[in-house]
Amino acid sequence: MKRSILSVALASLLVLGACGSNEDEQAKSSISEYMAKQQPGQQASMKKKDAECIADGMVDGIGVDQLKKYKVLKDDASFNKDVKGLKMSKDDSEVLADTYMKCTDVVKSFKTQAASTPAGQTAEGKKCLDETVTEDNIRTMLVASFSGDQQSAMKFQTDLMKCTTAGAPSPSGSPSAKPKN
Repeated sequence: MKRSILSVALASLLVLGACGSNEDEQAKSSISEYMAKQQPGQQASMKKKDAECIADGMVDGIGVDQLKKYKVLKDDASFNKDVKGLKMSKDDSEVLADTYMKCTDVVKSFKTQAASTPAGQTAEGKKCLDETVTEDNIRTMLVASFSGDQQSAMKFQTDLMKCTTAGAPSPSGSPSAKPKN
């Protein structure tokens, strides 16, 4: 009798654990599929392995229930394509920022994009990019973005914008836009 009660209890735990696991897997799959698709306004889609890594980090680090509270996931654990203006806790924002940093080469992506601008080709622009596009600055921007602190997130964007215009040739081709008298 004791053995059968113990067996039933263990079986129940396994079934309940599997339910949570299925929801986790549904969430991971839904998030990664969405992230790997090219979205409107994006130049390219995210690599599948990067999207899967981020989805795993989100679900394992933040949890399905919390992602539902943030409206990242719908009640059925599918990705909410209409999610806007995340306002995660600082801890969850840090988890997500660290996940992005671990799963993708965000620093390289920012530097590559900025280096392709005319200013990114100049010595002054390259120096500015090296000082601005750092792991610490990008992580700070991501944490601010995920926690809903858009003002702090914009600081990085403003600094990056300065780099992409630093030392850029003027439209006339001369280094200065001052008119000649």
